[in-house]
Amino acid sequence: MEQKNSLFTVTAVIVLLLVAAFFVQKLGMQASLKQVSPITVQVATSTSLASSITDMIEVVSPLGGSTVLSPLVVSGRARGNWYFEASFPIKLIDASGTEIAVGIAQAKGDWMTEDWVDFEALLNFTNPKTATGTLLLMKDNPSGMPENDAKLDIPVLF
Repeated sequence: MEQKNSLFTVTAVIVLLLVAAFFVQKLGMQASLKQVSPITVQVATSTSLASSITDMIEVVSPLGGSTVLSPLVVSGRARGNWYFEASFPIKLIDASGTEIAVGIAQAKGDWMTEDWVDFEALLNFTNPKTATGTLLLMKDNPSGMPENDAKLDIPVLF
């Protein structure tokens, strides 16, 4: 009889300790959740979007409106979050929207930062029938979510 009481007491103490540990952990998680600051979402107007793009990526070559020849070296710098796995896609299209070259710009340094990181890409193409076109530098967006898309359009001549 005494052994049954001891077994009951030990079992009750273990259960109480487990329940107490559960509540301590739950309260600790709730306290840490309360410390998280709320997310602020800003909707960009076309003017603020353009200025935010230029704060994300800068192209040194080719400059807008310049004549481009194949092979075309594209260089500049972009913020680290413009890249994914140290690269981002680029396209060269003619005035009718036809893709004439597609490539990948590669980071020339550590891309896992919010700071500026130099990049370079090489595009080989055949001159199109149109005299003008656009170089598109697109933020790499592995999520595929449209709200994470961004691009810089640079008008060029052929």
